[in-house]
Amino acid sequence: MLRDKINQRLLGLLLFLMLLYGATSWIQNQSGSSKVLSTTLVHFDTARISRIEISKSDEELVLLKNENGWHILREDQKEITAVDENVHRMMGSLMRLQPTRIAANDPERWKDYQVDDSGTRIRLLEGATSRADLVIGRGGMEGQTSFYTYVRPFDEKNVYVIENFSGSSVTTEVNRFRDQNILSVTPDSVHQLTFDYPDEAGFTLFKSDSVWSIDGERADSAVVADYLKDLRRIRGSSFVDDHPPSSADTPIASLQIRGEEEVWLRLYGTSPDQILHSSQNPSNYFSDSAAIHTLFFTKEDFLSSDISDQ
Repeated sequence: MLRDKINQRLLGLLLFLMLLYGATSWIQNQSGSSKVLSTTLVHFDTARISRIEISKSDEELVLLKNENGWHILREDQKEITAVDENVHRMMGSLMRLQPTRIAANDPERWKDYQVDDSGTRIRLLEGATSRADLVIGRGGMEGQTSFYTYVRPFDEKNVYVIENFSGSSVTTEVNRFRDQNILSVTPDSVHQLTFDYPDEAGFTLFKSDSVWSIDGERADSAVVADYLKDLRRIRGSSFVDDHPPSSADTPIASLQIRGEEEVWLRLYGTSPDQILHSSQNPSNYFSDSAAIHTLFFTKEDFLSSDISDQ
């Protein structure tokens, strides 16, 4: 009899503990503090994705892949070349989305985390089949170095917390996926600069034994050094996609840079609507006054103000 009573008490205690555990788990789920056991939020083969749709409010960006790589689809259905690496980098960040917990599972709370219509939605498709569909919400910081972003699969109620993921990597900003490089050279490798101005006398800046000169005149070493430093990396964000210059158009100025490689920069049109083209980025044309002013100097700009002191 005593053993039966002990067994009954143990059974009752076990049932109580099971009920307590179930109630605790339910409360944790409701409060958004439950741990998520899944390793990643989405699974897809990046090599098989052929279309990416990104939308936020009234903005939309469509990326398409063909045999030549990734392209941006404009509203007029024309395609602009995209940088494959930038698209792959974004897809890679999505492949690594690892939830740490559920922040909410009530649709009425989606707005709090900006995973409703105010969020950024991204769809990745393989042909006509959707392989991932997410809404990227707001982010925040934990401490000085840790950050997180709220993400919701479009067809789910759960809002997940993703640590060390920045929602800014998913954007409708077209230029983030374009090649903004105008010029990139190693200054120390440059040994000759040829400026051609059809309406004026062109000139060549030449380096011999570490000394720069123009037509036998010694150039100002400080000016040349500053100029070359600016050539290290020049980028532009004002693209000219409609009516770029054709091969029949004559540039109003050109610059040939000889160093590790030979680079050509050509300038078309009249100010303020001048168009710049670089042989390092043949697919794009730029309307960037800052880059134009950085690149095209006159002969007098390079000559020393006091030749006798050289």
